[in-house]
Amino acid sequence: MPEIIFITGANRGIGLGVTQHLIDAGHTVIASCRQPDEAVALREMQKASGEQLILLRLDVIDEDSALEAVAGIGDRVDRIDVLFNNAGVSPGWDGAVLEELDLTQFLPTLETNIVGSVIVARACLPLLRRAKSPRVVNVSSGAASLSKAPSRMHMAYAVSKAGLNMVTRMMAKQLGPEGITVVSLQPGWIKTDMGGPEADLEVDDATSDIAAMLGRITAKDNGDFLDRFGKRSDYAW
Repeated sequence: MPEIIFITGANRGIGLGVTQHLIDAGHTVIASCRQPDEAVALREMQKASGEQLILLRLDVIDEDSALEAVAGIGDRVDRIDVLFNNAGVSPGWDGAVLEELDLTQFLPTLETNIVGSVIVARACLPLLRRAKSPRVVNVSSGAASLSKAPSRMHMAYAVSKAGLNMVTRMMAKQLGPEGITVVSLQPGWIKTDMGGPEADLEVDDATSDIAAMLGRITAKDNGDFLDRFGKRSDYAW
């Protein structure tokens, strides 16, 4: 059955790929990014898909922007079936030792990757509550795993995604009883601008898997760390 999926950070990488695959599958996608006027690929997609793609401006760390975006969604559709909290930033692959870390990268990374996801989820609650099987998918990373702490990734990124996993667990406990399922997604190492050219997964292949798994998430997955196939991730919390 066609669903309505809200995707943040939809202008490139995982967000853009998932948007295309969901449209191809017949779903309605609300795609957001900070500068939609400059999102050339999304605008071309919108021309080709018509009313299946709604394009909105959203700065995830600005609560007023989130509320305005959700108000715009409410003017167009009656619910949100899935919130795909994908917008995120990374300082890069700098695995510098503690003494050499660029500490100016920490707060912006934590604010976007953790607080931004909370801001958007909270703004979307009224529309999520109107869906029959509402789901929130927070895009995390294998870098968030405490048991497999990465050595190459910038500390700020790994810490932010570990924090996002805790957000998932707490949201799951709070929202699960009212029927909203919340999970973290470990999408795999994908050849995006963030993942880099050495990654082992092609964008189209990985995002096809992710788009398909969104429809397979059920209440039994609430609070889990899932891979792109919708299975419990091999990466321990």
